[in-house]
Amino acid sequence: MSTKEVQEHLVDILDRWKKVENASVASTGAVIEKTDNPVIRMVMELIQRDSQFHYFVQDFLVDILEGKAVALNPDDLLEIWDGVEKHIEIERNTIELAEEALETLKGRKMVIHEYLLNYLLIDEKKHNAILDTLSTIKKGMYPYG
Repeated sequence: MSTKEVQEHLVDILDRWKKVENASVASTGAVIEKTDNPVIRMVMELIQRDSQFHYFVQDFLVDILEGKAVALNPDDLLEIWDGVEKHIEIERNTIELAEEALETLKGRKMVIHEYLLNYLLIDEKKHNAILDTLSTIKKGMYPYG
């Protein structure tokens, strides 16, 4: 497949995916409308917001694939890298706190608390992974790291 064909195929996939994200937003909205339960509402709102942001990222990718000029150069990363490293440490701290909170709940049968703390832990680990991935981009630009 040529580069142009790959780009066109990716745009097609992302366009279909955006429709699925829209369906997810509508679906979570329908559940939210049917319940007053704060736990269910919170979970549906979390998923809804993630789907909305996924759509935003997919739209950004389509723009890039269709020719919007976007670049990330070594100087962009160099300017902010100290702040990124500080944030990585913050994320590690939040992971430790979430793990400590979950350990505190072991055997307590506080299932809603455990459920929400597990969500937070997963999300904090996701943030850490995103920053680690940014680090690999930096390493790819700077062979010396």
